[in-house]
Amino acid sequence: MRVGLVALCLALSMASCIPWRRPQAECYAFSQLPRVFSHEFSGVRALSGRFSLKVSKGGRVGIMRGEFVYEASCGLWAVGYGPFGGQLLEARIRDSSLQLLFAREGVLYEGEPRNKRGICLTFERTEGEGYPSLIRGRAGPWDFTLRLKDLKEEAKPLPPLHIPPGTAVFPLEDLFELLWP
Repeated sequence: MRVGLVALCLALSMASCIPWRRPQAECYAFSQLPRVFSHEFSGVRALSGRFSLKVSKGGRVGIMRGEFVYEASCGLWAVGYGPFGGQLLEARIRDSSLQLLFAREGVLYEGEPRNKRGICLTFERTEGEGYPSLIRGRAGPWDFTLRLKDLKEEAKPLPPLHIPPGTAVFPLEDLFELLWP
């Protein structure tokens, strides 16, 4: 009897040592992302919070932190800052249209993502939350981890995109050509 109890305790403790496996990544075309995210965040009408984004390629790593506001009927607005607080970009997504503003450089990319290479994603949820708090992925040669923090399900107006006068406007496909030559 004691041997059986010891064996059971040992088996249970060994099972806790087995590393947790991440969910398998699923791949999508960029044009499918609005549908994928609306599925993953189903039932959420409004969400705001902070994020941190880590992007890596070939041993090089970049980090951006920022804040975002999402409203189901209006879309998503986000602003990203570099490690020392300087604004890197401002983004606006509505339906399948994307605007990426690099104000310091005076460049705005806009359009619908049509890149055929796509993106592979896994969504991980914090226990008790109805939506993902960690999104991992790969897009071309780029690996990334997006963490969502301090999430609040409250309606906030989406801030406007602050486009300075003299900003050069390019199609979004030009940016994809730069990132995936």
